[in-house]
Amino acid sequence: MPGDDKKAKARAREVNELSLKHHLSHALAACNSILKKESPSLRDDLLIDLDKRMRAALQGKTAYAHLIKEKAEICSAFENLQIYVGYLKSAKQSGYTVYEGGKLVIYLPEGLLEKAVSKGSYQDPVKELRKLMAHELGHAILHTKDIMRIKAAVGGELVKDGKAGSALLKDEKESEAKVFGTTLLDLRHKRNMQMIKDGTLVKFF
Repeated sequence: MPGDDKKAKARAREVNELSLKHHLSHALAACNSILKKESPSLRDDLLIDLDKRMRAALQGKTAYAHLIKEKAEICSAFENLQIYVGYLKSAKQSGYTVYEGGKLVIYLPEGLLEKAVSKGSYQDPVKELRKLMAHELGHAILHTKDIMRIKAAVGGELVKDGKAGSALLKDEKESEAKVFGTTLLDLRHKRNMQMIKDGTLVKFF
């Protein structure tokens, strides 16, 4: 099933416009601005879904204490939901986005970061790290509810079968994140090229 490319491209344009107010660490700050604005509707959608699960548990006479705890966590999380960045020591994982501790966390490979900041290996690792970050920002801003639901869906575990968070999403979600990341980086490149043309940015890459 194909993803919603139009939605992903529109979202990338929105993030790019907001990121112009920041330096591009930049798109992350823009995404957090969007999350803050949309938190009430995201919270309400998740609570509606949770209430359905609680009613089903009551009707089936099954335990639902964990659902009450989940409801409290959702309400608390949306008081200040933000995206953070962490780093993975494992060389086997390429990066993913999870919901943990009341926040969305994008995990990037630590080894790739080390290559990106080391002399003599600048260009490709930086591009790869930027591409991965843009892709995971796509998941964080397009699939917020899906990522927040994953922990419950896999039995309370953040990792399942060697995968975690956004890595467990369906193919159409992966396609949307890819389109978002590609669009965001293309917009960023065009902006930088225009700034170089105008003489307001030195060409580093």
